Amino acid sequence: IEGHWIDEAAVALPAKETKSIVLPFDDAGFDGQVVNVRLDIDDDLAADNVASAILHPPSKWKVLLVTDREQPLLTAMFKTNSHVNLNQIQPQDYHGLGESDIVIFDQFVPETLPEGNAIFLNPLKGLPFMLSEAKSRATGPVEKNRQPTRVIDQNRTHPVMRDVSLIDLSVKESLNCQLPIWGIPLVETTQQMPLIWLGEDGDRKVIVFAFNPFDLQTSTFALSIPAAPILISQCLEWLAPAPGPIQPDAVKADEPVSIHLDHPGEVERVTVQLPDGAQMDVAPPRPRGGEGGGAQIIFTETDQIGVYTV
Repeated sequence: IEGHWIDEAAVALPAKETKSIVLPFDDAGFDGQVVNVRLDIDDDLAADNVASAILHPPSKWKVLLVTDREQPLLTAMFKTNSHVNLNQIQPQDYHGLGESDIVIFDQFVPETLPEGNAIFLNPLKGLPFMLSEAKSRATGPVEKNRQPTRVIDQNRTHPVMRDVSLIDLSVKESLNCQLPIWGIPLVETTQQMPLIWLGEDGDRKVIVFAFNPFDLQTSTFALSIPAAPILISQCLEWLAPAPGPIQPDAVKADEPVSIHLDHPGEVERVTVQLPDGAQMDVAPPRPRGGEGGGAQIIFTETDQIGVYTV
């Protein structure tokens, strides 16, 4: 960590096999520091013999659940997640996101959508962004599909679906949701309508479950262990606010990185030090919404392997 060795292990690894190596250590005082792992071998490709990551303190997400019914299966999943601080209210008591990081609407859609990130569970009244811009922003009830639905495919690359398999998921009743142009299907079915989808609408992230995921009479989702709790946890992780101004802070070569500036009017320049020690100045963009608004820089010069410092 930061150039100081903390542990090592000898590994015997047969060809074409994988093995997990756990090197425990006390992470106190290491927030924001760089941890490196090196393989002490001599081969023809030295670049992939080292990997780096930045240590972050544990996140705590303020989650607001808006529902008029008991949700013991969902709340049980939250209780096992040390990142979640849950607050549950009735729909009539909902008056906005408040200090919450994420809001979950259970079969309820407010007249005004929050500016923050949200999960919609079985939105029976429909969602404004399901309609084209040419139509009214008000929306009527969504058409129900009362035929049993079988999953035929799922998104295998999005981080929300990492290590999740819902191919055996059975759903007796779902909603026929017309996706907006920015919607990304995660779980697709024989009805040609996605059961789960997500997307980014401006600065808002949303995830939509077009069925009742925690009603055992209509779906087996809550019984999909460990897929269901992993999926819910990764939904919250994707929706949660970024832990720092640089996101993501771990990328593959040539992937872009977003650098957020809270007060760009006060910044003369932004400098990025590359892994080889060279420095590159990046001009900060004009702030959005006046001098007090934030701004983002998209940094794309990530073709070197190693740690970049901003």
